[in-house]
Amino acid sequence: MKSRFLFLFILLFSFKVSAQSNDFPPKPSPARFVNDFAGLLSATEANELEQKVKRFNDSTSIEIAIVIISNLGDYDISDYAFQLGELWGIGKKSKNNGVLLLIAKENRKAFIATGYGMGGVLPDMRCKLIIESELVPQFKRSNYFNGINFTIDAIIRYSENEYAADPKGNKSSPVPNLFIMIFVLIIIVSFFNYINRDKKGNNKSRSKGGRFGPIIGGGLGGYSSDSSDSDSSGDSSGGGGFGGGGFGGGGSGGSW
Repeated sequence: MKSRFLFLFILLFSFKVSAQSNDFPPKPSPARFVNDFAGLLSATEANELEQKVKRFNDSTSIEIAIVIISNLGDYDISDYAFQLGELWGIGKKSKNNGVLLLIAKENRKAFIATGYGMGGVLPDMRCKLIIESELVPQFKRSNYFNGINFTIDAIIRYSENEYAADPKGNKSSPVPNLFIMIFVLIIIVSFFNYINRDKKGNNKSRSKGGRFGPIIGGGLGGYSSDSSDSDSSGDSSGGGGFGGGGFGGGGSGGSW
């Protein structure tokens, strides 16, 4: 009897999780910043916004996603935005510098959700001000492209100095200060040990490589540079790839 109830519980839970996952659009592939699922923008307008956001991402590493859906279903727009931002992983994982502009066409609502690392430059009141002053007046006139474009311009204006772009090309791994101290300590200890052995007449340890051959050989054997230590964190910068950033409930919105 218990096993039957357990089976029903698992079945209902699985159905609920599946239903919730179907409430959100899948992460775009190929990746892109502008995702219009409601046909609010023309192809030309969407491409212009895509290029603007991509240029900003290239220069700052900040990822701004524009998502337009038909309706929210049973969700509050803030809850929907936070869940979608987390699901898609908008922003770099190491910086959490993602911003999501969510627009629900039929609900006539818009919301700016911010990643953990963007709350300082885009606090809730500023997000609300941007929506009410830049997006809402244009949307009331059915100027949807202008409303989104002006909103993105405001987001860029407030956040453009917050982060620097990820370095391009080959990046060597930074050597931690702690490792440098340990390395120097090993050299010093090895040197004095060698001197003490030399004083005791233990000259058999000298190799053909010279006086300090054993020191160098013993001091460097355990470390190899790993490029994975660099700030890549699985981030994709080509064509609007999202890097796994997290969302902490910051942001605000409005309606038209």
